Amino acid sequence: MKLKEKVVIYLLVGIFLVVFFLSQSFKFTGLAVLQQQTQTDFDEGIYNNTEYNGSAIILSPGQTSGTYMSKVFNASSIVQWDNLTWKGETPGLTDLRFQIRICFSSNCDDVNFSDVDLDNFNLVGKYFQYKVSFFSPDPNMTPFLEKITVDYSVVDNKTFK
Repeated sequence: MKLKEKVVIYLLVGIFLVVFFLSQSFKFTGLAVLQQQTQTDFDEGIYNNTEYNGSAIILSPGQTSGTYMSKVFNASSIVQWDNLTWKGETPGLTDLRFQIRICFSSNCDDVNFSDVDLDNFNLVGKYFQYKVSFFSPDPNMTPFLEKITVDYSVVDNKTFK
C-alpha cells in the first residue's frame, strides 16, 4: 500500500471517529491527577496526633491513634472524582483508614466524611478532601503514609446546568 493510500485511510478513519464521538453524549473531557508527596504538600493539611517525619506522615511519639486531614483540593470546575491511591505501610497490626468528602463549596464544612471504595468512588463535585485515621496497638510501632494520588475526570459542565 502506498503512503498516499495510507494517509487517506487514516484520514477517513479519523473523520469517522470524530463524527462518532461528537454524535454521542459523552460527558468526560479529560483526566487529571492531584498528588501529595512532600512535607510542603502535607503541611497544607491538619495533623492530629500525627506528624511528618521527613519522609512520611506517622503517629506522633507515644500515640496509638491519630488523624491527618488533607487540604481541600479545588478542581476549578465540576469534575468526577474517580479514585485515591496511596503509598505507605501498615506494619504488624497497625492500620490506616481513609475517608473522603466531595463538596461544591470551598470549605467542605457542610459535608461529612464517608467511607468509600478508594479504587472507584466516582463522585461529582468541585472540591475534594480526604482524612486518614492512623491506628496502632503499640505506641512504638506506627503505620506511615508517603504519597497520595487522586484521579479525577473533567466533566462537561453543560451536564450540570
